[in-house]
Amino acid sequence: MSDLLKHTTELGLIAAGRGLETQARAISEGLKVLKPVAAAPYIIDTLLLLGKKQYQQALTILEKPTFSDEALEAFKVLILALQGNRQQAQNLLQQSKSAEFKPFLAQIESSLLSGTH
Repeated sequence: MSDLLKHTTELGLIAAGRGLETQARAISEGLKVLKPVAAAPYIIDTLLLLGKKQYQQALTILEKPTFSDEALEAFKVLILALQGNRQQAQNLLQQSKSAEFKPFLAQIESSLLSGTH
């Protein structure tokens, strides 16, 4: 990813985290055009919805991409856990086929799914 796209992505994530919806959405839409097979714009959109506690809408956003990505799967697990759907979150973790994602399973299970967060 070019430095410009990387910095733009970072700005989009910051804007979403701060609730700057207009700016975050503009960046997200631009990234979808420039880098159609990237998780970042969907994560930006998801963060905006998480800030409003619109969990179901956030899950819907994460279902839109036609590609798979570990970050998108991790956000799905987070949202399911936030909704109290711990069994569904657990099932999604177990279904993950990504070798890169496996090392985080125990940590995610203990922190998100234990109910002690």
